[in-house]
Amino acid sequence: MIGGAAVSVPPPPHPATGPKLYVETVAQWHAFWGSDVAGAINEADMPALTRLFRMLDERERYSRITRKEPLSKGSTGQVVVHPLSKQIASLDSRITSLEDRFGITPRARLGLGLQATGLRKSVEELNREFAAEEDLELIEGELVDDDEDPRRVAR
Repeated sequence: MIGGAAVSVPPPPHPATGPKLYVETVAQWHAFWGSDVAGAINEADMPALTRLFRMLDERERYSRITRKEPLSKGSTGQVVVHPLSKQIASLDSRITSLEDRFGITPRARLGLGLQATGLRKSVEELNREFAAEEDLELIEGELVDDDEDPRRVAR
């Protein structure tokens, strides 16, 4: 849903230059748009969301390189951790920040006051809760359901 109207899944971020996105990144994009969280996305969020998925793809690209060759030679020939490891750590920090902003992780959803099982209550659920609250009445300092109040039945 973008701008309050239901839409099909937008195409994944298109890399202006450079390699195409990994299949895993495209799958993550589709999984995101199939989630409850996507219902809160509007057009203004798209640049940051696109940036998130580009960073996820870049992280995967770097990770594949460092898995193949975790160590490299430094300027004086010494063995050092692959230089891309620092880039991965930097990307992890930036990715986590955007994931939290979009409520992608369970903890982020809870931090935003969202239920872990879903982003929002449906209008029908809210209406049922509101109607249920209307059926309650304050009698002698306690909330009592009109249907269960014996004083109402006895009248």
